[in-house]
Amino acid sequence: MSDPKDPESSASAIAQTVSGAVDKVSSVAGHAAETAQDVAREARRQANAVVESAYGQGGDLIEVIEGAIRGNPISSVLVAAAIGYGIARLSHRR
Repeated sequence: MSDPKDPESSASAIAQTVSGAVDKVSSVAGHAAETAQDVAREARRQANAVVESAYGQGGDLIEVIEGAIRGNPISSVLVAAAIGYGIARLSHRR
């Protein structure tokens, strides 16, 4: 074993300690980066699933509205006219 008062052995011990600490920090940082990538991939997958679901529900809603319009064409025209009239009144109000 070396003399603790020897500056060369103290510097060597400090260098080894720092090197070990750097290796540990590097390992932890690499693991954190991998975990962040995994989380990002999962978030993307879930977001895509939500978007696809919303898109499908929007298509279903359009089909329901089209069916109602085809089933009640006169009522649909009257409702559309009333909505248009209401929007016109609101937009020209001062």
